[in-house]
Amino acid sequence: MRPLLLFIAVFLLTSGCRHPVCSNSTPLPRPRISQAANLSETEAVTIAGRVAEQNGEHLADYRSPIVNFDSVTGEWWLWFHRKPPEPPGGHFGVCIKDATKDARFIPGE
Repeated sequence: MRPLLLFIAVFLLTSGCRHPVCSNSTPLPRPRISQAANLSETEAVTIAGRVAEQNGEHLADYRSPIVNFDSVTGEWWLWFHRKPPEPPGGHFGVCIKDATKDARFIPGE
């Protein structure tokens, strides 16, 4: 069994990429520079709450949102889930562009 594992390891280390447009010297993509948020989490939650109510949602029916800031895209993502028992589609999201405060409502399915 060991000779087989050794053969596979040597093969993988020496074979390289067989894709026609790749070479072993293809550079990896560089990471995007991340940025700090302009909005605070509290401000993002306030904006998301206003957008939710404008779309007919009653925040009293929902648990506190799950809040994430994507520093690469500069977007806040907030997800709201209904209080138990959660019906199918009993959730929605709001995406906020940090730089402009533009918000988009994402309905549950």
